[in-house]
Amino acid sequence: MNPYLPFVTDWLIARWPYWNSAKATSAFAQLLGQEGGAAMAPYRHFEDKAALMGAVALKGFAMLEAEAARANEATDSGEALTAQGLADVGFARAHPALFRLMFADGAGLGLPHEDCHGAYALMTRQVAELAPNCAHAGALAC
Repeated sequence: MNPYLPFVTDWLIARWPYWNSAKATSAFAQLLGQEGGAAMAPYRHFEDKAALMGAVALKGFAMLEAEAARANEATDSGEALTAQGLADVGFARAHPALFRLMFADGAGLGLPHEDCHGAYALMTRQVAELAPNCAHAGALAC
């Protein structure tokens, strides 16, 4: 694993509201110029732009999973499921560009499923607990 990956992705996530994947190159130049860095510095740590965007999306999935895990702490399955749904919506509202990158812009869609489904897995477990005989019907077939 690239030792700079956590630093670079955390830096990008912290600045994500100021740019999106469609304007990444000019946004990097602007952001890095403001901080005294080289415009192409983040790319040095990744194979290409798609790998960089995938790493940022993967970090977003980890953040979403952490939010869902906090929501999952409710003792009642129904309350936990409701809290998880609210956490998902809250995450999307707090990080709209990152959410788009994860679910709509392609970077997140190309990641291995097992790396991205943690929050969804928590939700499906709650559905299975609430409706054990028909969990497949309520497990959001997406």
